[in-house]
Amino acid sequence: MHRILSPTVPGHNGAEALNSAGMHHCRLSAIRGPYCCTLDAVHLTVGHPPADGYNRPGNQNAKPFHGKRTTMLFSERLLFIHVPKTAGMSVEKFLIDNVADAMTVTDGQGLPNPAIRLPAFVKFKLGLKRFLAGATAWNRASVKTVEGSRHVRLKDAQKVLAPFGRKLADFDSIIAVVRNPYDLEVSRYHFLRLGFHGVRGLAQNVEQEIALSGDFERFAAEAPYHGRLPAGIEDWYEIDGKMPENMRIVRFEALEEELNKVVGELYPISARLRRLNATAHAPYPSFLSQKSEAGIYRKYRWLFDRQFYRRELG
Repeated sequence: MHRILSPTVPGHNGAEALNSAGMHHCRLSAIRGPYCCTLDAVHLTVGHPPADGYNRPGNQNAKPFHGKRTTMLFSERLLFIHVPKTAGMSVEKFLIDNVADAMTVTDGQGLPNPAIRLPAFVKFKLGLKRFLAGATAWNRASVKTVEGSRHVRLKDAQKVLAPFGRKLADFDSIIAVVRNPYDLEVSRYHFLRLGFHGVRGLAQNVEQEIALSGDFERFAAEAPYHGRLPAGIEDWYEIDGKMPENMRIVRFEALEEELNKVVGELYPISARLRRLNATAHAPYPSFLSQKSEAGIYRKYRWLFDRQFYRRELG
């Protein structure tokens, strides 16, 4: 049977990954000043969010910029599935720091769109991040980075692994993180309110437009989670309603303790979890109302139905 390491109690503190949300058809909302622009539908790979980077104007063959490394990662014995907004970058860095085996990271690459005009400083920042990421490979010579999809759901992970001659059942452990859905939604809301790539007022998709409107109740009820409403978050943990026998679910609220236990069964732990890219916000209870709680429950119902977390206010 799959193992869950902690009792199901609510929590709202911990590391956060800096992730972007997406939809199959997305657009940039109008903003003030010289950067006003719109984006028609962007064709995406099935089930995955849109690019967080773009080509230089006029260069159709250039590699796209990207600003965030949100990935699937695997070694000989372990596979990590990155569920959006569950401290994925922190977990990835923890694994790279502690797993002695050679590792493969699928680095999400966006689809080029030279029609999008981003501020020069944003392009420079994304280009620099991409250069540093490719040059250092997270400071481990044994980490191989390959192009792949962002936020790979479990069924898609099978397809990613196939060219490497690997199957889900080959791993001793598949690691995925669950997070209190109330805390997850509040964190996602505040991240999206920062604007696309930190550009105030710039939205890449419907959920970001809703977040920028400043109405959390509407966001909880109407904003898709990576293109889907309800979220279908179970697809990061299950395939056709079944969880793999080697799935190890760890809780965001006790992340370092549970990672030490799961990873420590396979590899010696020498480095601590580093808290990366946390989005600052007030504790989630201050955002809950009857309406927002109901929206979050409908969106992430699987997490409640599987008794990872209990409802509040409902």
